[in-house]
Amino acid sequence: MSFQDTLEKLCRDVPGARAAWVMSLDGISVAQHLAGGLGEADLEALLVELGSPLKNLRRGLELAQAGLVRALEVQTERGVVVLRMLNEEYFVALILAPGALLGRGRFEIRHHAVELARELG
Repeated sequence: MSFQDTLEKLCRDVPGARAAWVMSLDGISVAQHLAGGLGEADLEALLVELGSPLKNLRRGLELAQAGLVRALEVQTERGVVVLRMLNEEYFVALILAPGALLGRGRFEIRHHAVELARELG
């Protein structure tokens, strides 16, 4: 299955999913699927900006010998962004509408991350 197919399936499997993205920590977009209901949101810019704190968090946890970052969740009044690391350099992001099934989103992103990581090689 391709990145595009996997991201599309991830959005279909989570009620309230608005988009799914694979990006590098340096802000390079690998693949995306927009499910709709996004309005004027610039999600790519948001994810580029989240890459830097994610890198800093990873460095801080390494210094504290606390292990590797696996996932991060950011909640706002306009929705939730769930990030899951695919490897040292890439992550998948799932953007959810307010009131979406967050637990289902966490489960599905963890499940689909295996396929996405495999695609990265």
